[in-house]
Amino acid sequence: MDLAVQLGALSIGDSLASYEEAIRNSAEFKNLEAAFQKHWAPCSQSAGKYKVLTANMKAGDDTLMIRKCLLSIVCKEYHPDVIFCQNIIEDFDTFLTELNKQLGMMYRMKVNQNDVAILWNEACFEDEDILTSVDTTAIIERLNLNLDFIPDVCLSQHSTLIKLNPCIASSVQQSENSNNFHPFLAVSWNCPYQGLTDDQCQELFNGIVRKI
Repeated sequence: MDLAVQLGALSIGDSLASYEEAIRNSAEFKNLEAAFQKHWAPCSQSAGKYKVLTANMKAGDDTLMIRKCLLSIVCKEYHPDVIFCQNIIEDFDTFLTELNKQLGMMYRMKVNQNDVAILWNEACFEDEDILTSVDTTAIIERLNLNLDFIPDVCLSQHSTLIKLNPCIASSVQQSENSNNFHPFLAVSWNCPYQGLTDDQCQELFNGIVRKI
């Protein structure tokens, strides 16, 4: 059944569980499940292949509940290893604490002052704040690419960075997949798109990837 029909009988005051049930029964979610099963099935920590999700939480009250439910369902069913979030909601800490209780696992989070966040499964990664190991100021300076359309906003306000070290037993690290277990820099970035064309946003993104 169409998601709009499923949600039509609900109101903002209804429980998260009611929204979850409606979403799970929708045709749109069935298509989403098929995509997850296709692309995430080959992923496993022991193979050095991780399940990565990105989620923008900015929305009105009704859509916000849907996005919270979707994130909750995906985490319960598929346990993504790293989640990049933009525009997270004010009560996201509370939401994450409750989700961790339901999962019996721990997603840790780093968020900047403008609500750009990275979540990671602590069973998969040890984190190392790049402020202690990398010259963040130098990275931020390199993010300012001297392009003529750069917004008058420091790009550091739109990104969160964390170094993630895979938590793999030494016996696995010595296996044939050992080259897949290098630490990496995870970057969650929310493009300051206002006033930019799609092509300019793409050029800005490509430049940031090159500079990092």
